[in-house]
Amino acid sequence: MVTKLTRNPFKTLRKFFIWLVASSFALAGVGCRRTEGPRCPNSGPPPEARRLIEEALQEFRFNFPQVRPPGSVKIPVYFHILTSSDGKEGRVSPDAIQLQIRVLNAAFAGNYGAGAATPFTFEYVATDTEANDTWFKMQYEDNATAEERAAKAKLNKGGKGALNIYTAKVEGDILGWGRFPWNYSEGVDGVVVRYTTLPGGIEYPNNEGDTATHEVGHWLGLFHTYEGNCGPPGDSVDDTPPGKDPAKGCPNHWDSCPQIQFPDAVHNYMNATNDQCMNQFTRDQSSRMDGMHLLHRT
Repeated sequence: MVTKLTRNPFKTLRKFFIWLVASSFALAGVGCRRTEGPRCPNSGPPPEARRLIEEALQEFRFNFPQVRPPGSVKIPVYFHILTSSDGKEGRVSPDAIQLQIRVLNAAFAGNYGAGAATPFTFEYVATDTEANDTWFKMQYEDNATAEERAAKAKLNKGGKGALNIYTAKVEGDILGWGRFPWNYSEGVDGVVVRYTTLPGGIEYPNNEGDTATHEVGHWLGLFHTYEGNCGPPGDSVDDTPPGKDPAKGCPNHWDSCPQIQFPDAVHNYMNATNDQCMNQFTRDQSSRMDGMHLLHRT
């Protein structure tokens, strides 16, 4: 049964903290409000590459079927704050960073019963700041731009098991992206989010920190719930209903595949609804992330 996010005690408390943080959130300039358009450009690899990825995971799970218990895996987190060259745009307060860690931990712990509890907890390690106009205006490309590669080559820390979060302006109508775990060897690992999406930012209605939650889902091997145009393989997760189109806003009902028995997973972190609407990973998503982490990040 799906629990509405607005009834979640953590979400209610978190809105209060976000109000407090907003007053001290060091942001210069004006962020746009995303009400339409894509939230995240990530998409699954081509069919043959995806088949090999899924076969590798299935073989691994056949040999190691046990899912690790909730909260048993600590992931170190490094923040890299990219700003304009003059340092006036892109600044992020320490309070916002700490609240972002809290948001991640609540989401991956199951949001007090709204979703499945995963094995992952996130432990803040350090923050650095880099004033660079070119990196700050980073754009997304499937194979990564020269700017993304340069920024990550210089700043990335901790190896394949560490989560590196880069905050930037992020050009275009997207809020961020996360690199899949099987792409680690390509030198583009990590999560990039628009700096105004951190808790207390001005990217309403996506300023509660769930852009990072969504992108960390990709970083741990999840696809969008609307992957696959209503047909297999979809998102390769059995307990998320198939979807065709990303849900928008915070709908009570969204059914992009009416031929399927169940409507779309509008409250799932891997859909594209507003932050206030997202509140859950499923049990099978948790299992997939656990397997992908063991296979690619340990």
